[in-house]
Amino acid sequence: MASAGTKPKEWTSSGVRTLLVRLKGAPFADLWADIASLVKPHKHPKQYKEGDVLYLDKLLLEHQKVVSLRRQLLTEGFIQDAGKPAKFTKNKRKANDIINESKKGAQSLRGGVVSASMGHAHAQSCFDAMAKKEAQMAGDWGCFYHSYSLAALLYEINAAVASKILKFSNEYSSLPRLLYKGFEKISSGKALLAYLKTAGSRRDHDPGFREVGICASTALVTPDPEATPKDCFLGGYSCGDVDFRGHLTNLLTTIGVPPSKIASVTAKLLEICKKHDLCTNAFGGSGVKNPGHLLQIFVNRSLIDDIAYPALPYGVHDPSREPLSRALKADGSPIHGQVRVCADPLVMTRARRVRMYLYSANEGFQ
Repeated sequence: MASAGTKPKEWTSSGVRTLLVRLKGAPFADLWADIASLVKPHKHPKQYKEGDVLYLDKLLLEHQKVVSLRRQLLTEGFIQDAGKPAKFTKNKRKANDIINESKKGAQSLRGGVVSASMGHAHAQSCFDAMAKKEAQMAGDWGCFYHSYSLAALLYEINAAVASKILKFSNEYSSLPRLLYKGFEKISSGKALLAYLKTAGSRRDHDPGFREVGICASTALVTPDPEATPKDCFLGGYSCGDVDFRGHLTNLLTTIGVPPSKIASVTAKLLEICKKHDLCTNAFGGSGVKNPGHLLQIFVNRSLIDDIAYPALPYGVHDPSREPLSRALKADGSPIHGQVRVCADPLVMTRARRVRMYLYSANEGFQ
């Protein structure tokens, strides 16, 4: 679950704290033992000078600049297009509304939908746990499911870095997006939809769209035209037109890894991932039998219409399910369909707004 954590401490070459640690087994705990010597003493962002090679300082500086422009978001605000602050709609619903939603039960099982029968013991336990979590949080939270596989390493590094600069608790979840470049102009579901109109025939495959947006489903079992969670859980879902190795290099460069060390740090990452059964074949590493991951994303109902929009395949708008917040309250018919989510890390890492849980098809990694 994403929640506030401790304030980052100073970093030194001898006292750097383990960064890439998540879940039992701590898949990346060994990494910093090998690269800690590359870390120079931490400087305050104001002391940062062009050319300094400081792990995380470059990203931390960028973060400080963004936060200074978007301070309202970190309190009770929400940022709309082009970084212009708009009052955050709290939408304080009455207690009986929350009770009524709770009585409807799990979002994926409304309308008489039967629980998924997976035919795989580990997958079944994961889906049972997800349905149970839906029922527990139904009162004040809508739920999305983001399926992925090849991008897992990127998501893990995103979560690890966010644990330091955004106080994100990466114990239960990975993080789809971290870098801020695209979010300065696209920081809401409506802005994401507006951008789609400029993306041409590539639609949600457009690099600018992918920079800030993720695809998700609204139910575990109900058929989805592209990626029904129960059908693609084991293998995961991924696009073949993505340069994953290039994205990894960009991410490592952004957090300050010297160009001369990119290859060695990447090699070490792939080695550790192999040890802990995380699929990295898209980065030149090894594969696993069941590489799928499913990120269960709970969004506070007051925020659903701000960060997501109902979608058809390729991100095309589905006006029949507007407003999305109301469509996710249905109880007489099955909840179905896709959404596109503006995955702004300054929203996704705030536990009052979003809570995430990761389920991995590979039992060895889980």
